[in-house]
Parts: sequence; C-alpha cells; structure tokens
Amino acid sequence: MTSALEHPPPRHLLFEGDIPLSLYGELSRAPRIAWDIETSGLDWSTDRIALCQLHVENSPVTIVRISSQAPARLRSLLENATIRKVFHHAMFDVRFMAHHWNARPQNIVCTKIASKLLFPGQPDEQKLQSLVARFLGISLDKSEQRSNWFAGTYSSAQLAYAAGDVLHLPDLLDKLMTQLEERSLRSLADRCFEHIPTRVDLEINRFGDVYEY
Repeated sequence: MTSALEHPPPRHLLFEGDIPLSLYGELSRAPRIAWDIETSGLDWSTDRIALCQLHVENSPVTIVRISSQAPARLRSLLENATIRKVFHHAMFDVRFMAHHWNARPQNIVCTKIASKLLFPGQPDEQKLQSLVARFLGISLDKSEQRSNWFAGTYSSAQLAYAAGDVLHLPDLLDKLMTQLEERSLRSLADRCFEHIPTRVDLEINRFGDVYEY
C-alpha cells in the first residue's frame, strides 16, 4: 500500500475569504468538484466553518480560509446544478454551508452514502481512510484531523491533510459507483444523492423526520 507520506504534499492554492473571480470562472466549467470543509466542531447550527477545500482532477487543490462573511462565489458553485459536487459524508458538510451561507445546494453526491449501501452495518468500512486504502491502495494520514483550523497560519502537515481529504474523492467515487453498478445498487444510490438537498432543508429548518409515523 502506498503511504501519502511517501510523496510530497499535494500542490495547493490558499485563498482568504473566497476564491478569486478568475478561478471561479474555471471551476464553473468543471463537470465535477471534490469538496470538503473543516469546522470548529460538529454542530452545524452553532459551530463555524474554518476552511473549504475544492479539487478538480489534474489541478491543484484549492483551500479557502472562510471569514464571517458568506463566500458568494463558493456558494454559487455549491448551488450550480450543472456541477457535480463530490463529498464524503455530504450531510455534515452541506448542512453547515446551507445554514451559514444561506445556500441551496444542488447536484450533490456522497462517497459515504455509497459505502453505506455497499457495506451496510460496517461503520469501519465506511470511513474515508478505510475506503481510500481499500479501493485506491493509499494510506491517508489523519493525525491533523483535530488540529486548530482557526490558527493564524497553517503548518505543512495541516495543509497536506486538508488537501488529502479531497484529492482522492473523484477516483474513489468512480470505484464505488462501479461496485454499485455491479450489485444493481446504482439507481438506489442516485436516488439517495438526489434526496440530499431536501434532507438538508428539512433538518436545518427543524422539521425533524417527516417520514416517521
């Protein structure tokens, strides 16, 4: 198995507040964008977004330090229905952004949902680190997961960790979708993905489980 530590950290671009207009134009033409965020905690209603990471295949990873003002260009990408946004555990990330940015996300897919369909009742097999190792043969270093994402400056290890969380998502999604197709689960997965924005809307507007009796 290849360790991510055996290679130099992936190239990245670091911006403050939002992406520049020129990069926004490039990303707006991408068919899909791998996406992740780092936060101050787990509660989407009270904790804050610290970083937002985006990756398009064959391009540097984009890392944005998020300020108190909603990033208009990132929000526009999130709402763009022509761009497929690839997350791991989309419900976590999308809830934060929908709430804090007043965004209406569209065209969302999730490698964690795909893994739950493939490995039901096996939470260890549904972790990003496990999936990347199993399907791509790459060992992710997760030691910076709980580091301070509101620090004034970031270490090279922090930036490598942030970039690594999106760098492998496109390839992982392709592998998982092939497995879903082989098990006749592709249609079910697609319908789960389509439901993500609706489920987010229900949760952040405090409707609870409307499917419950």
